[in-house]
Amino acid sequence: MSGDILTATDIGGYEIRYKKTDETTYSTIVIEGSQTDQYAITDLEAGADYTFEVAVFDTDGVYSQFVTAALN
Repeated sequence: MSGDILTATDIGGYEIRYKKTDETTYSTIVIEGSQTDQYAITDLEAGADYTFEVAVFDTDGVYSQFVTAALN
């Protein structure tokens, strides 16, 4: 987390974590590589409210801070 800008070749992957808004435990998905620009999560409960966060990690495994993902 040095604050340096990463190029596509520096990106090792992404981590998505999500949970129902009223719960404390996250489910986690790790996506290796820099080529994925979307991901479908299919096991969500209909009508439930969720919180989603995403972080990027570099090829050395150093993570950025998690940020809340905006949903459309």
